Amino acid sequence: MSDLLHFQHFLDRHKIVSFSAKEVFFLGASNSWLKLNEPPPRVLWPNILGALNAAQEIRNRIGIPVQILSAFRNQAYNRAIGGAAKSLHTQFRALDITARMPIPDLWRVAKQVRADGIFSGGIGRYPGFIHIDNGPLRNWNG
Repeated sequence: MSDLLHFQHFLDRHKIVSFSAKEVFFLGASNSWLKLNEPPPRVLWPNILGALNAAQEIRNRIGIPVQILSAFRNQAYNRAIGGAAKSLHTQFRALDITARMPIPDLWRVAKQVRADGIFSGGIGRYPGFIHIDNGPLRNWNG
């Protein structure tokens, strides 16, 4: 059985219904030409659950699909795209997401989801997406 199928079973067991294994394993737009990233190792799979639960709740509240732009990044890919040296993406603890709505509104919904106790990590706002993670509590603008 492939890792993709195993990961889909993992998501199903944890009641992640808004995202497929293929969506979460998306290797990043730049990987189409860099060819450096890879799916996360199985040992890291549980790390993403907090961020996925947050993204799922954001999707429930806004009522439209949420797209994952970045999840796991190995060290080589993270360096190549200019990611932070200690990026939580390299630990499979972060998601960059977007939706067909203004980013400031998506950011506000994410902050409310966190305030409601769905997750307790960081939220970053960037021009075309927001970052959510299950690391330390913090907010930033990128």
